[in-house]
Amino acid sequence: MIKETIYIEKPIEEVWNFIELEFAKVFKTSPSKLLGKTIEAETMNFTGKVIAIRQEVTIQEKPHRLIIQSESGRDLVETEYILETDEAGTGTYLTASESGKGKKSTLRSLNYSLMSLPILRSSAKKKVRARIEGIKMLVEGEAE
Repeated sequence: MIKETIYIEKPIEEVWNFIELEFAKVFKTSPSKLLGKTIEAETMNFTGKVIAIRQEVTIQEKPHRLIIQSESGRDLVETEYILETDEAGTGTYLTASESGKGKKSTLRSLNYSLMSLPILRSSAKKKVRARIEGIKMLVEGEAE
């Protein structure tokens, strides 16, 4: 599992509302109808081959937790966002994590496990870190 946390200088409700609304736009629905929604899209894998993916919002626990499950022909990847308020109640810790496994292949599941080892996970951590830094920038920049 790859996990990264960032501090956002906004209350938890504001951060949650932003994240929820952005996913609602992607899933072409309203935030209140996000749970259980699915979308299908095409993306490129590491070798440049176009693959079909299906994404579903599997957990939506306002304002603390959102999980998106992505499924391709051979893989399942779960992306989780956890929001926690700081001690003063004025800021939010946002944690994003990703874990994956092969749908039918133990070898593919093992590959996901290997890629989460400290020496091999730097590119995956950078991707997750960039995602939450983008959220931070957008949320903190909204009021300005």
